[in-house]
Amino acid sequence: MGKELLNVEDLTVRFRTYNGEVTAIDNLALSLNENETLGIVGESGSGKSVTSLSIMGLLDEATSTISGKALFKGNDLLSMPEKEKQKYRGNQLAMIFQEPMTSLNPLHRCGKQIMESMLIHQKISKEDAKKKAIELLELVGIPAAEQRFNEYPHQMSGGMRQRVMIAMALACDPQLLIADEPTTALDVTIQAQILELLKDLRKKLGMGIIMITHDLGVVSEVCDRVIVMYTGKVVEQGAIREILDTPKHPYTEGLIAAIPKMQEQKEPLNSIDGIVPRLDDMPKGCSFHPRCPYAMDVCKEKRPALSDLENGRKVRCFKYSDAAEAEVKE
Repeated sequence: MGKELLNVEDLTVRFRTYNGEVTAIDNLALSLNENETLGIVGESGSGKSVTSLSIMGLLDEATSTISGKALFKGNDLLSMPEKEKQKYRGNQLAMIFQEPMTSLNPLHRCGKQIMESMLIHQKISKEDAKKKAIELLELVGIPAAEQRFNEYPHQMSGGMRQRVMIAMALACDPQLLIADEPTTALDVTIQAQILELLKDLRKKLGMGIIMITHDLGVVSEVCDRVIVMYTGKVVEQGAIREILDTPKHPYTEGLIAAIPKMQEQKEPLNSIDGIVPRLDDMPKGCSFHPRCPYAMDVCKEKRPALSDLENGRKVRCFKYSDAAEAEVKE
């Protein structure tokens, strides 16, 4: 692992709605080193994508309020002016979005879209930008790169479009890459190729990667550490192998138990009872207690604090702390 690349402290994101203000991210903290991949895992509605969008400065300021710090190499991305953020986005910071067909412009050729950030952020001629764009298409495993350079997004398969998105993200040699569900809606063969590609690129370029996903199988393949989120809070974090082998939080246990197992004998799939609560209708106490098989009386009244365990692991559960360590606010 290299030096610390990103350090997020007390990140809180609130949205203004017709039902009043709701908290989507609540005092989140995370760190990422150079040449490290950090996984952020949770169901839809856990706050994963909001976390990444707030770090990138892509949330609508008219409907959201963000507080805390996101220090990228010591510079706070959250407090800097928009013009300053634009110097980072697409340059030192890059993001692969969940659905390439809605992220790529259908009216422009793929090659032109890859060249765009290079022409904005780097002193480079169009000829050299085109040459590098073709090299990037080759790097991400697209055959006949010169021909594909001139094609439109609709002329490519889903896997090809995802590779174009990765090439766009890598255009300016970013130091931090955020991948938001990069393998969603792809078949398993293409998923494996994309994940292998990201691992190879991390080694070649030495960048830090934040991998956002609901799939623990993906996390186990590419991540060094993992953060498990639920209702905008970190409920567990630590080294990926330790968390997969010995999960501490009941929610993490449920996610791991829900992974289909390759067995000859057919067995029913496990699931976590209930659904993620709405942001404007959060239960009192621990937000997971209505779905938790181990819920105690204290869980229904107080919110557990994030407790430190061995080897840098953290967990938010009264199984590992007492009521005296509960969060002050209710």
